[in-house]
Amino acid sequence: MDIFITRHPTTELNEIKAIQRHSDANLSEKGKKELSLLITRLGKEKLEKVYTSDSPRCLIASKRISEELSIPIVKEPLLREIDRGRIFEITQLPSWEEMQKRGDNWSYPSGESFADVKKRASVLYSNLMDSNDESILFVTHSGWIRAFVAHILGVDAVKVAPHLKVINAGLTKLIVKDKSRPFATARFFYINEAGFLK
Repeated sequence: MDIFITRHPTTELNEIKAIQRHSDANLSEKGKKELSLLITRLGKEKLEKVYTSDSPRCLIASKRISEELSIPIVKEPLLREIDRGRIFEITQLPSWEEMQKRGDNWSYPSGESFADVKKRASVLYSNLMDSNDESILFVTHSGWIRAFVAHILGVDAVKVAPHLKVINAGLTKLIVKDKSRPFATARFFYINEAGFLK
């Protein structure tokens, strides 16, 4: 099984480095160009289906990918970004070093921890191993991708996150040789391929 994973293209809020909520949507001009280039790159693969976060910024990208590549979309809430809860009430976020000491169970006030996101990723991954899908695309978010990579590698996401910059519209490929042994036979073929975006 081939699992391709991409972060939604650049949004207007990404460009000003603002924290986004679930419903924030608008792709920037840069994001629109990234989406066209991503679709061209994905056209070289034999994708059967797009699984997408139900956040508008992912749905915008997924709908266009679906239309241009003639593949169905599955809206999947398990692909949502980490819920940052009441992040705007925090006067100062802990450093990565402080978060690493606390491990994946550190969470935003009334929000999720990386452990929570890894659980969501685990459920989706297990479901896919029981499916007939053989070549799919996830359209999701940077926090989810970091948690998923950590889940597959069997490490804490807070240890992976500061070292894994997830590029908007970059492409990651995971190959699972044997679905009955989804961790023993899983290999990342590439992470954050982005040469096609230039």
